[in-house]
Amino acid sequence: MKRSPDRRLFPGCWDIPGGHVEPGEALDQALEREIREETGWQLERIVTMVDVLDWQVERDGQTSLKREFDFVVQVRGDLTSPRIEQDKFTECRWIGPDDLDSLRENRREGDWDIGRLS
Repeated sequence: MKRSPDRRLFPGCWDIPGGHVEPGEALDQALEREIREETGWQLERIVTMVDVLDWQVERDGQTSLKREFDFVVQVRGDLTSPRIEQDKFTECRWIGPDDLDSLRENRREGDWDIGRLS
């Protein structure tokens, strides 16, 4: 999914659906909710956890520590027509091995590289 150009973090960059764990919510519940909210698909099963990444964001002179969990999942729904959140994303497409360079589009030097998940 391509992030909207007005997003604070990685504007105009390709990214995977994601979000935050809400208070009282388990990690798998958050994963299921975020997939549904950002694509309209239903989580069928978690295949594997690919990576856990710790990183930080600097905003207004403050540093926030973040932890990201990346998964391979199986979903059900119309995979040809995801329901994307128009205020967060501008387009959605499938990326194959020959398209990995496009994942670096609009990334700045030092930005997190989504291509590392391939």
